[in-house]
Amino acid sequence: MLWTHFEGEINVMTRWITRFLGAMLLVLSGAIVSADDVTTAQVRIGHFAPDVAAVDVYIDDAPTTLNGVPFGTVSDWFALPADTYTVAIVPTGAARADAVLETTVDLSAQSWHSLLAVGLLENDTLTLDIIEEDYTPLADGETRISFYHAIPETLPLNVVADDDEVLAFLAFIDTLTDGEGQPVPRYDTVDIPQGPRLVQIISATDADAVLVDTAAFNYAAMRHYFFAVIGASSNPTFVLTSTHMNQLDTEIGDDPRRAVTTDGDGSGFLRVAHLSSGTPDVDVFLNGEATDLTGIAFTDLTAFAELPSGAYEVALAPAGTGLAEAVISTDLTLNDGAHLTIVAHGFLENETLALAIVTEDFSELQRGLFRFSVFHALPGGDPVAIIRDDGLSVISFLSYPGLVDGGEFAFAELVVGQYAFSVVDAADSTVTLLEIPNIQYGANRNYFIGIIPGDVGYIFDYVELPSESAE
Repeated sequence: MLWTHFEGEINVMTRWITRFLGAMLLVLSGAIVSADDVTTAQVRIGHFAPDVAAVDVYIDDAPTTLNGVPFGTVSDWFALPADTYTVAIVPTGAARADAVLETTVDLSAQSWHSLLAVGLLENDTLTLDIIEEDYTPLADGETRISFYHAIPETLPLNVVADDDEVLAFLAFIDTLTDGEGQPVPRYDTVDIPQGPRLVQIISATDADAVLVDTAAFNYAAMRHYFFAVIGASSNPTFVLTSTHMNQLDTEIGDDPRRAVTTDGDGSGFLRVAHLSSGTPDVDVFLNGEATDLTGIAFTDLTAFAELPSGAYEVALAPAGTGLAEAVISTDLTLNDGAHLTIVAHGFLENETLALAIVTEDFSELQRGLFRFSVFHALPGGDPVAIIRDDGLSVISFLSYPGLVDGGEFAFAELVVGQYAFSVVDAADSTVTLLEIPNIQYGANRNYFIGIIPGDVGYIFDYVELPSESAE
């Protein structure tokens, strides 16, 4: 499920990292759970570790719907009974035993905790930082903004809004102490009047060193914004998400453990995206047998085929030939209830043709949301970000397959509406690479966008989710 990344309606950047602004009430143990339920805690998870690819989240050894979460993503809030839990972060597709991070978390009733994966795997600083957030009432006309320093090996930072310093000296977790030996805060919160703000993140030791310079953004009343500075000191970026303080019940999603289900009939779903320019039309063979997936041309995205769950060898051969002429093959496991997309990318002529296996999230959407998924299949292209036409970052980082493990695919969950999107350079959002025109995005749909070579530059399709998802 994603998540990303930006404003309460987006699951960022990534995809992490988002189920915001829905109207579904959480049901646990047969009771309706609200934000002020005395037995539950509210939790969300952020992936801010720059050298860790997409991850799956386990809670008390149970798999969850928080899977394939890319860097730069913040999940929606979800409720858990107040208790002690073990939270494990596992590379996407790996076994629970291969967790790169595992932490015990004590959750008290009526609390709001963000669990943030930060640090670097390569130097053993990876940790799950537990932040208790302030969700006490706001005064009329006020907005709340929480800032978090998540860039490893970076000096302290100051926060400036419209040239006024609003927070000073935020440091990366456990890197600095003050004169009394106490850790310098990595997180702080301010309540300020609503309105447009131009926020800058600057070095606390050099006022001319601006790490992040945002466009003017209207910070609305009665919202709690979470602003995380992430990435590397050489390439900083940020994640922004928000929660409506007067609609907290509608912002809380299901316990992700309870949402992990299978269809029970021992089947999964498979489709193919042909995003390899210059590669001829192809037929698909599964375990050496011909299939109905034939004549798939460049820019085609097939419908999902329902197949028995199990292990498969997938081969692509030029259309009208046979298995012996296959130009590429790969192995995959189709789990019960899973939705997999096989993406052919690269070029046949220079032997860079490859297959990527994408696990898509077809879990239920909250009412009024759609899911927006993007795959980077532009060979030689730099990492990109996806920006909505109101300036909000939907997905903060996508890379061509093989550059960053799992970095080629991300998705977000957005409120329905009419939008245009821009594909921009991830390192410089002023450089626009591609425009996705303004259309109306409908509720209860999974949209798939593939960034490809050619004049158009993308493919676009969607699948309607089962009608019960909207109930």
